[in-house]
Amino acid sequence: SNHYKARRCISSAKLSAESYFRLARKFETSRNAKDNMVMAIKFYEKAHELSHTESTFRLGELYLPPEISSECTNVKSDGNKSFEYLSELALQ
Repeated sequence: SNHYKARRCISSAKLSAESYFRLARKFETSRNAKDNMVMAIKFYEKAHELSHTESTFRLGELYLPPEISSECTNVKSDGNKSFEYLSELALQ
């Protein structure tokens, strides 16, 4: 389908950190956010790799364990990943 082709094209594009961040936000906040969180995380990670601090922070938030986070997301919590992202920010 065209939707699949568009996702594949976007996934393989070389964009700026800010562009990856904006794409991630669009996927995260879309009507089908539950289905699009995989793509959102993928783009947050690409932005993070380009040293985008907001993306790094958002990844740390998304992976917080539910007893700490007030958000209800479709992301499997991972305290270790959350700690890695957030501690990386603290060291900057």
